[in-house]
Amino acid sequence: MKLSFPRPGLVTVLLAVMVFCAIPVFAGLTPEEVIEFKSLKARAEKGDPEVQIELAACYAKGKGVRKNLVEAFAWYQKAANQGHFLAQYRLANCYANARGNKEEQIEPIYAAQWYRKAADQGYAAAQHRIGVCHEKKFGVLYADQIVAVAWYRLSAAQGYAPAQRDLGVCLERGGVGMPKDVLEAVNLYRKAADQKDALGQYYLGVCHADAVGVVRDMIEAAKWYRKAAEQGEPLGQRSLGLCFAKGEGVAKDMVQAVKWYRRAAEQGDVLAQKHLGACYRSGDGVFINEIEAFAYWSLAGVVDEWARAQVGLLEQSLSPEDLMRAHQRTRELRQELEKKAEERLALMDGS
Repeated sequence: MKLSFPRPGLVTVLLAVMVFCAIPVFAGLTPEEVIEFKSLKARAEKGDPEVQIELAACYAKGKGVRKNLVEAFAWYQKAANQGHFLAQYRLANCYANARGNKEEQIEPIYAAQWYRKAADQGYAAAQHRIGVCHEKKFGVLYADQIVAVAWYRLSAAQGYAPAQRDLGVCLERGGVGMPKDVLEAVNLYRKAADQKDALGQYYLGVCHADAVGVVRDMIEAAKWYRKAAEQGEPLGQRSLGLCFAKGEGVAKDMVQAVKWYRRAAEQGDVLAQKHLGACYRSGDGVFINEIEAFAYWSLAGVVDEWARAQVGLLEQSLSPEDLMRAHQRTRELRQELEKKAEERLALMDGS
């Protein structure tokens, strides 16, 4: 009996397939990315903190490997324990946002401790964050605006836009041991806004709308609200919607108002949810839809008494079938909001 052997060409193909399969290629990743990742991991295991940070970012973003926040956390911790400021800052972010830490929940004390370590090395972003911790009593014993402002000043002096903006807020408000200075507040908002800080743009818009440190100018206010809104800042989106609804700084346009209310509402902005619900109830800028009104008011009603009252009125007027649909729509909206919130957090992973 004749023995048959695979043709040489087939053997070559089979060997190539075996070699390829030995490399764990995941969905959406090329073999080259996986090979590069394996090389990076080998170098990280030798103890270089900068390489460990790069490896952690790969795990956090799913670059060259399946996304794994627990592994990202572990590698940031290795580099942070060697005193690297960026690893300390990112490890603090993991604790602050429950991203890969063992407890799987926000741990403010550890977050504040690691922010402080990075801040003590002069890292501007960490100086700002430890300032926030002291202002908001996050992971520290008590709120202390004076300490917060001191950290904001250090960070702002390095040109860090979020610190400039938050220092502006403190100066606009004033407080114990810190005189009010609205002119300097506006100056700081402008510095942050010019760096495309969305909240800085929003606050500068508010100053123009409310004549804080500048002459009231709704055209200028709407301009800055739009800049913030286009970057996805919900406060800017809602404020721009109000400008369109009232015809302040822009031509009155309820369709545009609804558009911007919706974008803010989808990010959980309660006032935008109230306004959008009212638009659906009255038919301003959108077709009347009491089920949508019910759903958006239900979301806002978690914290807003007026919205809860409107929900109560609709519960009395809707048919049993429509009421059932309204509750179902509320659940759908809530799930959509939770999903988008998780997506926004995921965008921050590795930063």
